[in-house]
Amino acid sequence: AALLRGAPPVCTTPHLGVRCVAAAWPRLPPLPPDPYAVLGVARGAAVAEVKAAYRRAALRTHPDTPQGSEAAFRKVVEAYRRLSNPPRPDVRRVDSAASASSRTPGEPFRSVRPAQAEELFRRAFGKGVDEVLNEELARSGVALGVYS
Repeated sequence: AALLRGAPPVCTTPHLGVRCVAAAWPRLPPLPPDPYAVLGVARGAAVAEVKAAYRRAALRTHPDTPQGSEAAFRKVVEAYRRLSNPPRPDVRRVDSAASASSRTPGEPFRSVRPAQAEELFRRAFGKGVDEVLNEELARSGVALGVYS
């Protein structure tokens, strides 16, 4: 854990004349404190229990109280924020990573000609795009035209 979160690794083979590259390794930021431990609740606690624990901890650590401090209060507020608003995956980042991994760097996106798209659709669904759309319109009973 010390290798990943703080002190650089120590060279163990100085007698081989190998220069230690530990100083060149990027340091990872420290892990944020466990929000459950900060608020003093068990994992999977109910929303009401988390809220009550937050209020107690906020009163205990508020900078205006004798035993409170701004740093401790910030930790409590951040812990409550993390538990009340769990992070959601960033769809844009996933999409861009997927599209970037499917092509070589520097290669532009390739467009598909309409004839190629029609052929791919026909292979996948056994019918052309226009045929499927006409069948769906007939099945839905919606008349073609402009509606206001």
